Amino acid sequence: MIKELTIAIILGALIGFGATSGVIALKNQNKLSQTSPTPIVQTSDLTSTPNQPEHTLTITSPDNEIVVDSDQLDIQGQTTPASQIVIHTQQDSFFIEADESGTFSQAITLEGGANLIQISSFSPTEQQTNFDLIITYSTVNF
Repeated sequence: MIKELTIAIILGALIGFGATSGVIALKNQNKLSQTSPTPIVQTSDLTSTPNQPEHTLTITSPDNEIVVDSDQLDIQGQTTPASQIVIHTQQDSFFIEADESGTFSQAITLEGGANLIQISSFSPTEQQTNFDLIITYSTVNF
């Protein structure tokens, strides 16, 4: 009886480990076989295209990962002049344009607790830059 039980446990473990190894091997094979798409660049003559300046996005205020005691906050930053800015909060989305010097500002409302604020800048030459802010709004008095 003990002999049969021991054999059953060993066979069950071998079958279980074999099935698990097979599933892991298939997942790894699928990951290796996936290729990322090649971006398509549409241009008529690469030699005549002027060098485009690098598109940047800098958030000047507030600092990332700060704790504030007010639900109102101004997001201020600098980017390529005349860029379109998209700011997503947990409650709203804002679509604004940077001025001729690249400066932008937008007032937002925070929810209590941690707030993820996603900021994207789209340049006139269709370049995109993203920035994520985490701002914690504390409803407890400091």
